[in-house]
Amino acid sequence: MREGRVSGVGYRYGWARRAFLFRLPCSVLSVLLLAGCASPKVSEAPMPDAQLAQYISSAGSAFALGSYERAARFYGLALQRARAMDESLEVGKQAYNLAASLVLAGNATNALPYLTEAESTFARLRKDRGPVVLLRARALRAVGDTERARLEIQRVVELNTSGDIQCQGWLLYGQLSADAGDLGEAAKALSRARRLLSDDPALRAGVASLAGRLALLENNAGGAGLEYDKEAEFMRRARRYADMAEAFSRAGAAYAADGNTDAAGYRFYRAARSWQGQGRPVEALRAVEQALALPVGDTEPAWGAAVAALVEEIRRTPVAGAPADALE
Repeated sequence: MREGRVSGVGYRYGWARRAFLFRLPCSVLSVLLLAGCASPKVSEAPMPDAQLAQYISSAGSAFALGSYERAARFYGLALQRARAMDESLEVGKQAYNLAASLVLAGNATNALPYLTEAESTFARLRKDRGPVVLLRARALRAVGDTERARLEIQRVVELNTSGDIQCQGWLLYGQLSADAGDLGEAAKALSRARRLLSDDPALRAGVASLAGRLALLENNAGGAGLEYDKEAEFMRRARRYADMAEAFSRAGAAYAADGNTDAAGYRFYRAARSWQGQGRPVEALRAVEQALALPVGDTEPAWGAAVAALVEEIRRTPVAGAPADALE
């Protein structure tokens, strides 16, 4: 073990074998729960229950489609069922999954009590609490409580948790440092995360995303665009298409800042195309508008015709809850 310091707070860390970050979920993306014994002994395998299994299946399907509010509703039902059955392990897992869905749905404040329930349950069962602590750090960042988020990241580093989780902790710390404009701390965090990096494409996307932010802080917009391209490709491999589309938009903005309007427009187009394919025309139109705002001069860019066709398709797409007319 070695001694170090995170923003004035003492911590211990040891380089583990594998890695975490821009993927939140414990059992949503499969929870690695360490085998352990508790007193009294609790069965590792929950009793078969068709209702619980159905709720979890419906929640997982909604989560995979990016419908996080719907996922939260089903994970809430799964949690209630697990509580009713007194299945402690399932209580912890579904409390975590509900919190993850709420954070992704933009409701981090309401996620925090479920994280408390998940952590206390895993502590009693002597399970790995690292994913829960990390998710709490993300939730705290989302609500603007950066100091408490840093303290939770310190706990992640101190816990005997997996290398994936520690890697994600360092990536999150790097993002917090970048939020504060602290290039030095962000660079140190990126270096530590890279030492823990595995072949997981979502982790590699997280590394590329942080590297892109560092490049922007160094006024290297072209370098940032290249890193965000890497992030988009790794998110594509991880099948996280919403995150991929967001990375394309970040790449487009970086290339635009670098004066490379051809590369910028094509990235905005790819973001819009993906959003449209995901059934999210509002986000698609936003990305298209970024492309159309680029200074392209008198010659139509290579991506111009494709963008124009996509705009027409988007405007014919009805928006949920609105009349089925053109989208303006």
